[in-house]
Amino acid sequence: PPPPRRGCLGPCPRPPLLSAARGELTARLVRRHPSLAFAVLEKEKELAHHQSGHNSGVIHSGIYYKPGSLKAKLCVQGAALCYEYCDQKGIPYKRCGKLIVAVEQDEIPRLKALYERGLQNNVQDLKLIGAKEIKAKEPFCRGLMALDSPHTGIVNYKQVAQSYAEDFREAGGTILTDFEVTNMEMAKESSSESEDGKAVFLPSIFYSPAKDFGQNTFALTEMTFLNLSVSEG
Repeated sequence: PPPPRRGCLGPCPRPPLLSAARGELTARLVRRHPSLAFAVLEKEKELAHHQSGHNSGVIHSGIYYKPGSLKAKLCVQGAALCYEYCDQKGIPYKRCGKLIVAVEQDEIPRLKALYERGLQNNVQDLKLIGAKEIKAKEPFCRGLMALDSPHTGIVNYKQVAQSYAEDFREAGGTILTDFEVTNMEMAKESSSESEDGKAVFLPSIFYSPAKDFGQNTFALTEMTFLNLSVSEG
C-alpha cells in the first residue's frame, strides 16, 4: 500500500483545518462562512477510527453536570439535537433509557441528589422508582430505589461522524484521510508551492482535539489556535 501522506502546514490557499469527529462537527458549524475554504485532515485511513468509533455510544440525558454550567446546557440540548439529526438522516438509535440504581440505604440520599440535579438541568421525564418498578423494567436488576432516565439512548457514533463528513463534503469541504501533520511553520505570505511532494497548507483557523494525536499536533507549533470545545456527552 502507498505510504501515508504527510503534510507540512506552511504556505498555501487559506483553509481552516480541523481534525477527528469533533472536527467534522465543528466544520458543519463553521461552514456558514462561504468565503472560506475548509479542510478536515485525518491521520488514519478512515474517519472516527479511534475514540469516536469505539466508545459506548451513549446519548447522555444531562443528569450529572453542575446545574447552570455550560456542560449541563450543552448535554441536554445536544441530546435533543442528536435525536433530531439521527431522525433526519435515518441513522438508527435506541432511546432505551437508563436506571441509576441504589442498592444500599446510604446510596439513596445521593440518588435523590442526582434526581434534583437532573431536574435543575431540565432533563425531561426523570422519576424515582421503587424496587417493584425496577424489577418490572429490568427483571435481573435488584435495588432499593432507582432514578429512571427514559431519554438516555445509544447510537453508533461512527455512523454519526460519517454523516457529518458527508454534510461537510456536500457543503464544499475537503476531507483528506491518511494524512498525518508532521510539521507546522509560520508563513507571512501564501504560496501554492510544495516541497518534496508534501502537501502544504496555510490555515487561518486550526482546530484539533486536545488529546491523543491532537496533543502531538499542538506540540509542533507556536501558532494561535481556535480551540473549540465540544461536549462528548
